[in-house]
Amino acid sequence: MNRFSPVGILSTETYKTLTYELGWIFALLLSGILLLCIFRMFFILTNIKDHYGTLLISGGLAMFAMQVFINLGMSFGVLPIVSVSLPFISYGVSGTLLNSIIYGIVLSVYRKKDVIWTVQS
Repeated sequence: MNRFSPVGILSTETYKTLTYELGWIFALLLSGILLLCIFRMFFILTNIKDHYGTLLISGGLAMFAMQVFINLGMSFGVLPIVSVSLPFISYGVSGTLLNSIIYGIVLSVYRKKDVIWTVQS
């Protein structure tokens, strides 16, 4: 990692640091993987017919996508620097745990997309 950056900046500017250390090809690969996760969530959202599942996935998609776009916007200088970490890349237990829970809920809803829930009266 970059030895000249303060420790507090490394968590929000991980994309810049990784681009500096590993090059633009790695940065494009990392951006592609994060965008693939977003498109996969959107594809799952379009296949769900359950209203509650749709709400869960759209909330998770919005949170995940906003973290990615805000962090990439900060790295390219388009957005101001705020304390938003890059999902699954920046260090810290709470952000990684939150993103893992979000992705787990999305995959759980997708797994049960064909189950029909009926209310017994």
